Amino acid sequence: MKVSVCARVTYNYEVEIPEVVTDLPCYVDSADPVYFSICKVLAAKGLNYEGDIVSIVDENTDEVLYAL
Repeated sequence: MKVSVCARVTYNYEVEIPEVVTDLPCYVDSADPVYFSICKVLAAKGLNYEGDIVSIVDENTDEVLYAL
């Protein structure tokens, strides 16, 4: 029997945000320290993949700035 498996990896990283950011999810996505490397490994193995920013939270106030 052949099955299809969907796996999830969740990780956190910190980003310093400047005063004026017009697209917060895009900004923090571009600052992700490992996603590009993860994508290279997945692609090399011929796997389909998708990534999402799940949430962005102000560490000082715990205010949710973005949530999927």
